[in-house]
Amino acid sequence: MVYKTVALFVVLLFNKSYVTFASDPDPVQDFCIANAEPASHANQCKNSSLATVEDFVFSGIRVPGKFGPSGLSGVSVNSNVFPGLNTLGMLFVRADFEVGGVNVPHFHPRATEIAFVLEGKILLIRITGFWPK
Repeated sequence: MVYKTVALFVVLLFNKSYVTFASDPDPVQDFCIANAEPASHANQCKNSSLATVEDFVFSGIRVPGKFGPSGLSGVSVNSNVFPGLNTLGMLFVRADFEVGGVNVPHFHPRATEIAFVLEGKILLIRITGFWPK
């Protein structure tokens, strides 16, 4: 029996014709506003009939944040301040740059970054391949 198991393992290990499928689970609902009641379970959603307009509106990015030493001011928007984002896998950032400001090199594993420039010009350099460790 051991030899059959080892033989099967070797065939699967060195055979290039096998197929592997992987994905993230699909959400089972359109939105899940986190229930803010203290007695509720942390992963429990608010009843959809109790959702309000305020759950889907956020105006906290009208004003830029404080500028750091790199000349970047970032205001992060996540599901803690914008409940409508909960379970959507999204995060928004308002980023303001001083003249000569730099957004330090970074990467987003399994994510995409989109930049929308309202005023001025930004030099955006895309790094491809794997980030060095």
